[in-house]
Amino acid sequence: YFALGETRDAIVMLGALVPVVGVDVFLQARSRSALKRLAQSVAPRAQAVRDGHETSVYTADLVPGYLVMLREGDFVHVDGIVRSAANLAIDESSLTGESEPQLKRASLPGEIDGAASDALFYAGSTVLAGHGVGEILATGRSTRFGEIARLVAASDAGQTPLQRRVGRLVKKLAIVAGAVN
Repeated sequence: YFALGETRDAIVMLGALVPVVGVDVFLQARSRSALKRLAQSVAPRAQAVRDGHETSVYTADLVPGYLVMLREGDFVHVDGIVRSAANLAIDESSLTGESEPQLKRASLPGEIDGAASDALFYAGSTVLAGHGVGEILATGRSTRFGEIARLVAASDAGQTPLQRRVGRLVKKLAIVAGAVN
């Protein structure tokens, strides 16, 4: 309105716009603050052994070598090796597609390399039954689940055959429409 020479209309619009923008900025800041607090309150945690005591730890703070408790209903956030187990059954279907729970056994003392698959557990699985203690071998992107996520992110998101056909059809229709005009 200023550019059109309508000074009075421009001032009225500014007078109406400033409070609306102010309220929007205030609400946006308040929403971000609430989301940040919510994310901190529901950040994934695991029961781990630190300094000889069992404690609740943010999964981001877990490191290889820690012992982590595996209990019925727990979501597993790390890869590791089972050090003790009592009727431990883990659902690894998100990684393997296997619909049956995998029974886990305690590994031999000092065993890491060459450990049997029934002595290993993986991030992305869920403890279905029993309980146990596992030693963390890998966290975050170093886990098998993290490797799958990295491969998916790096994969070529090329067009599907249907998208290619529709693209060719649209080009043909555009040429026909251009020729008709």
